[in-house]
Amino acid sequence: MYVVDAELRPVPPGQTGELLVGGPGLADGYLDRPGLTAERFVPDPFSGLPGERLYRTGDLVTQAPDGRFVYLGRADRQVKIRGQRIELGEVEAVLAGLPGVDRVVVEAVDAPAGAELVAFLTPADAPDDATLRAYAEPRLTAAMRPARVLRLAELPVSPTTGKLDRPALRALAAAARPAPADVDGPADGDPVTRAVSRVWARLLGAAPGPDTDFLAAGGNSIAAMRLVAALRAELGRAVDTRDVFAGRTLAGLVRRITAAAPDAGDGLTTGNPPTLSPPQRRLWFVDQLAPSSAPYNIAVAHRLRGELDVPALGAALRAVAERHDVLRWRIPQTAGVPYAVCAEPTDVAVPVVT
Repeated sequence: MYVVDAELRPVPPGQTGELLVGGPGLADGYLDRPGLTAERFVPDPFSGLPGERLYRTGDLVTQAPDGRFVYLGRADRQVKIRGQRIELGEVEAVLAGLPGVDRVVVEAVDAPAGAELVAFLTPADAPDDATLRAYAEPRLTAAMRPARVLRLAELPVSPTTGKLDRPALRALAAAARPAPADVDGPADGDPVTRAVSRVWARLLGAAPGPDTDFLAAGGNSIAAMRLVAALRAELGRAVDTRDVFAGRTLAGLVRRITAAAPDAGDGLTTGNPPTLSPPQRRLWFVDQLAPSSAPYNIAVAHRLRGELDVPALGAALRAVAERHDVLRWRIPQTAGVPYAVCAEPTDVAVPVVT
C-alpha cells in the first residue's frame, strides 16, 4: 500500500494523500468498463516488476507514526447511502436533465435514519417534488434519489474563492430539516394511525402525512426494521418489513397493520439443543467421511514484538471464547442426526515453543 499525491508521487508520513493498493489479490479491472479500468488501475512504479499495477482507491489517508493508515475521507464525491456507494456527480447529471432546472447540486447530510441525499435546485421555481420524483424514478436507483429537495434563487459561493460553498449548502439542509412536530400523531386519528405516526416521526425526524412515502422521507431497510419492532411491541400485531415496503405511505401501512393478525410471539422454546443449518450439516457430513481433512480450517500467523505475556494472552483468548458461544460448540450425534452442544468456558492453552 502506498500514499501518493495527485501526481502519484509518495508523500511523507503524516501528510494526506490517496491510498493505492496492489499485490496478488488485485482485480483485473471493471467488467466492460475499459475507461474506468484505465483510470483506476495504474502502472506500479514502486515494485520494479514489469506489468504490475496498483488500484487508486479514492480514499484519502495519512500514515500515523506507528505505521497505521488513518482514513480521512474520499478524494472523489462518493458517499455511502443505504449500504451502496453513490457518486454524487451521477445524480446531479441526471437531475440536471429535467426541464426547468438550471443548476443542481447534491449533497449527503446526516439524518435520523442515516445519511440522506439532499438536492439543491435553481431557480426558486424549479419543478416540484412530484415532477422531480416522476423524472428520477426510471433513471436513478432508490438509493440515488434525493430524500429532500431545496429550491434556491442561486447557489451560495465562497466570498474568498468564488467557488461553490458546499458547507453552506449542508448547513442550509440541516436548518431546513422539518422538525418532528406532532409526535403523538394526529389528534383525531385512530390508535394505529397515532402509533405509526409517532414511531415514524421518531425514526425519520418528521411527522408524516397520509401520503408521505417512507423511502422518499429518508427511510431505509434499517429504519424499516426498527419501525416494525416498535410497532409489534406497541400494537401487538404481526407486521414485518414487507408491510412497510408494500404499504410505503402512512395510510398504506396503517391499512396493512389494521388487517394484520395479532402477534403470536416468536414461538421460541428453550431446552432444545441448537439445530444445525443445512450448510453446517453438510460440513459435518464431509467431516464424517474424512475426519482428518481440514479444507475449511483457516491457519493464521501473527508476529508479536516484545516480551510475550503468556497469562494475558491466555486470558484474552478465553474472553473471546466466552463472548462467542459458537467457538465452544461441540457436534455430537444421536441416531445419525448431528446437533450442537455448547461447552462451558475454560482456560485456553497457550503452548510456547522455544
